[in-house]
Amino acid sequence: MKKLFFFFLNAFLIVSSYSQKTTSSAGEGIAPCGTDYLHEKSIKENPNIVFELEELEKIYKKEYEKVPLMKSGSYNITIPVVFYVVHDGGTSNIPDSQVQSQLTALNSYFSPHNINFCLATKLGASPTLPTVGNSVQTTPGIIHVLSSTLANHNINTAASQQALITGTAGYNITSDKFLRIWIVKDILDNNQPTGILGYAPVPLTTSLLDGIVVKYNTIGNAADCPNCLTNYNQGKTLIHEVGHYFGLYHTFHEGCQGSESGTCLDKGDKVCDTPQSSVPMANCNTVTNSCPENADNDDLSNFMGYTVDPCKDHFTQGQADRMFAVLSSFRSVLFSTENLVDVGACSANLISSAINPSSYLSCTNNTITFSSPYTSTSQYSYIWDFGDPSSPNNIATTPSAAHSYQSAANSPYTVTLTVTRNSDNVSSTSTKKIYITACQPIQSSQGTWIVSSSNLLKFNTGVPVFDPGFPNNQIINPYTIANQNDSNGNLLFFTDKTYVYNNTPSAINTTPIALDPWQGRGFSTLILPKPNSTDKYYIFSNTIKTTVQSFNDSHGFRFSEIQENSGNISMNSIRQPIFDSAMGSFFQTQLGAFYNGSGITAIKKNNSQNEESYWILTTLKGVDNKTYIAVFLFDNISGIKYHSHYLSPLNIETNLIMLEASPNGNKIFMYNPNWGSSSFILDFNKAQGIINNPKLISYDPMGINESASFSPDSNLLYYIEAQRRLYQVNLNSTDPDQTKILVATENYPKVLGQMQLGPDGKIYIDGTYSDCLKVIHNPNNLCTTDNYNNCNYYFYGPKKNPGGNQYLSFGLPNMIDAQQSTAYINSTNSISHYLEGCNTYKFFPDYYGQSFSWDFGDIASGSNNTSTAANPTHTFTVGNDPQYTFTVTLKNSSGTVIAQKQIVINNTTNTITGSSDTCADSGENITNNFINLQQGQSVIWTITGGSGTIQGSNDQENVLVAWTQLPGILKATITNEFGCQKEFDTQILENCCPVSLVFSNTETGSSVVYNASDNIVTNNNYSVNSGIDVSLKAGSHILLQPDSHIKSGAVFLARIENCDGTSNRYISALSEKNNPPRKPHNYNFIKSTSRSTQDNEINGLNVYPNPANSFLYITTAANGVKNITIYDVVGKEVLNTTTANETINVSSLNAGIYMVKITEEGKTATRKLVIQ
Repeated sequence: MKKLFFFFLNAFLIVSSYSQKTTSSAGEGIAPCGTDYLHEKSIKENPNIVFELEELEKIYKKEYEKVPLMKSGSYNITIPVVFYVVHDGGTSNIPDSQVQSQLTALNSYFSPHNINFCLATKLGASPTLPTVGNSVQTTPGIIHVLSSTLANHNINTAASQQALITGTAGYNITSDKFLRIWIVKDILDNNQPTGILGYAPVPLTTSLLDGIVVKYNTIGNAADCPNCLTNYNQGKTLIHEVGHYFGLYHTFHEGCQGSESGTCLDKGDKVCDTPQSSVPMANCNTVTNSCPENADNDDLSNFMGYTVDPCKDHFTQGQADRMFAVLSSFRSVLFSTENLVDVGACSANLISSAINPSSYLSCTNNTITFSSPYTSTSQYSYIWDFGDPSSPNNIATTPSAAHSYQSAANSPYTVTLTVTRNSDNVSSTSTKKIYITACQPIQSSQGTWIVSSSNLLKFNTGVPVFDPGFPNNQIINPYTIANQNDSNGNLLFFTDKTYVYNNTPSAINTTPIALDPWQGRGFSTLILPKPNSTDKYYIFSNTIKTTVQSFNDSHGFRFSEIQENSGNISMNSIRQPIFDSAMGSFFQTQLGAFYNGSGITAIKKNNSQNEESYWILTTLKGVDNKTYIAVFLFDNISGIKYHSHYLSPLNIETNLIMLEASPNGNKIFMYNPNWGSSSFILDFNKAQGIINNPKLISYDPMGINESASFSPDSNLLYYIEAQRRLYQVNLNSTDPDQTKILVATENYPKVLGQMQLGPDGKIYIDGTYSDCLKVIHNPNNLCTTDNYNNCNYYFYGPKKNPGGNQYLSFGLPNMIDAQQSTAYINSTNSISHYLEGCNTYKFFPDYYGQSFSWDFGDIASGSNNTSTAANPTHTFTVGNDPQYTFTVTLKNSSGTVIAQKQIVINNTTNTITGSSDTCADSGENITNNFINLQQGQSVIWTITGGSGTIQGSNDQENVLVAWTQLPGILKATITNEFGCQKEFDTQILENCCPVSLVFSNTETGSSVVYNASDNIVTNNNYSVNSGIDVSLKAGSHILLQPDSHIKSGAVFLARIENCDGTSNRYISALSEKNNPPRKPHNYNFIKSTSRSTQDNEINGLNVYPNPANSFLYITTAANGVKNITIYDVVGKEVLNTTTANETINVSSLNAGIYMVKITEEGKTATRKLVIQ
């Protein structure tokens, strides 16, 4: 048996191996499960899927630890199910009783593992499940659909899968809320029989079906299934497929790999208590071991094998744990209380307080309606708190309630709903945030967007609202949306890179603009007004063919001209090639157009306020097969003309590279929206059309990097990594890549998609399985590790109207981010600047002009104080003052001041605290020091005097040093976010005083000094004779026992102060000070096995900070359960605790010196502790 580790690997997406179409024994040459076939096909068509699977595997690993805690109690999972009986009017139209018997079989085999199945009966406020067409639903949750076409289901095409969804479930029965099971007459491949009995497609592959397809003659048991196949008449085919849906592999996955205990979690079926099989087996009559490297026989009765129904009877415990982990990690919405109540699946004993507002964004004084999951006032009571205490209407007690907010000052408002079931007083409480704006009307050429499947989003009121009257479901390729409005924001037309639609919307072309097999992942089409024209527009597209396509005149960099006449839209030309003979031998070309690129962005260009022209940037491949960013000038003189190019630091084979421009037009972000690439920030000289200065932004290679957007002030960049993580990057940093802050994550199956900056200064994000866009409300706000959502990201934004698709999906328009109003502010503040190094900035003019005169206000820099460059770089002269202010002035060619910008440079001060002395010759030779790092600072500690070894890391706020020679110097080198460095040091002195002294003698010599860091205790009859000077110094207390005598003529001094002795001083204090021999002293150190400072049996023990005043951290190499006892100086126990935590609260202890005893795994060590 493979050794069982309670550890889960590999996300449930990798639920099948490559196709295994033969079976042993009674194989009959069929593969009853089609999951392998589909998975193999998906990976073959898109090998990058493997990266996404690995990305989800990481998520799975982080979540698996929660499973034992959930399973330790009475935790049960209920799965809401909808069955679709898709038939041709014959025997495939099985009765509801047969489906019910299948449901009984599911519960019979899954309920021992705390997983149950229940029919869904409704959706939201609707008392029944919505159906499509003439579907019949006698039993809620079992829907019969008559369609001979759909009943003979083709496994191999996305069109067939989409048709099955559209013709049965429609847009409302979605995979995040329901386990959808389609019962069909047959499963075909290119209309040919396959012998496949069922399949559960792998999510995120080319399969659109996140659910299960199974043949009708395997459903239910023999008594209820007269037409069932002989060996498949116990309902176990569906049990097998549900195992896939819950994340299990076949027992023969990857053959004999994973048979050994060291690989069983990574290879094979990734479950350690299921013996691997080399090939699938069809019957269980013969005991066999097909993988001899494992002593166990094949598990031929396992549900995840290919044996027939009479053979199968169990899942292993490891498989059950894996299913539980997958559901908990990736399908938690499915079995959540809110969802079970919403879909009416065995929810009678459940209670939900889910809040459904009519809008998450609203203007002041607008009314928002809030709905609860219920309407009954006899069964439930309700308390609404709208988070608006100044309003007299802040509280409501009805199932649904309305509220309007009078002020945006306290936005966002937190709305709280408590629902109580009256029969037993069981309650549920939930919250939602509502963002309120003091709206001002927005009249902008970007004031209307086409989103997802042609949903119309309007910003004109001041907050974005979807237009309920605009028809949707028009768009073919939502990834490639672009739309054009008039100057007031009224929609003129839009495109999905295939067709152009007017504002009714109706397509005006029959020939596609481009045949884009990639569906233009990202923004590969863009609309620009023709310069100095009021009625003509160019639709630019850049399209790459796939390896199976032939070149046609839609591929490459092209434009189509659109004519607008009083709102009527027509096409003047289509698929016009963009080419420049001067570069014809430099860039790749096909059919007269520059070729092999994708992303397009544009930046407004102006030499004067009245000139209308644009820089157009796109990616192209050179004949050297390298990637270039090509810059074209689009004006009313030359039309579209090549201007410059820049060798891309990002070079990938497919050249699917996207470009995003900052609103001020001074920065370009380039990234690969596919898998496995980093990205770069580049500078753009918008006066001269030149790109330079790339800076790396590193991505996790395991995932789709969907989109990016700059903040309105162009100082911050937001990007999405692996479709699930939203990051912010500070561009005003010498190394922006080191400033990344994780703002938010999205949980599977939801994803983060495309991003677009809105005319209201907020950033909007699309995704899946949501009826809302997500919003970054304050994108100019810098986030920090302590305040990671300072930008106010919220996953509920503009809300889609009911009807059509239940959810929004991918699709935001590619707009001109660097517009005239943002790139050419034309004000006294028309200067942008970015940090390049220590006190070094690069400047960009945000005004019309071609000649520049800069004065940096830094007279001390001499001749470097001025510049005539378009984008100059200057290093400011900074000394030791706390702050410096420089006024940068920009003048035009006539010497007129255009703009000024103040640069303020702060010199921060850091302080080293902590230890100041120790004893290098003892077991207590470790010091612990701290330095106060500010946001953006990092530290490196080094030893520059004496000698010793840094224990652990040298780049944290605190540092531990084991000294071997003192005095020593400890140096902290601080680097701030601007690249400036400062050095701070502290001296560590030698101090080898004993902790305590105990002695009994008569002082007869001359002078003597006793030092102890903690206490000095004399025994009885201690005497100081005449003529003797004695000094006692102790850090805590000095105790003279009874019958101590200080004789006449003696000088005796006892002081409570820090020990001032070094090793030499201590030795001299205990030696005679004159030639005559002194009576020997009977002194000894306090030392016991329970409170020794010398034993150190625990590996990697660190106790810090020391001195401490509130919390004490105790870390070890094992980090196991520790018993910690603290004693005061007289040996009294003051604290005793057993804990696995690293933190101990010592704030209750008085100032003084203590001993800490630590016991872990039978080993003991003690440490001295100072409480300040």
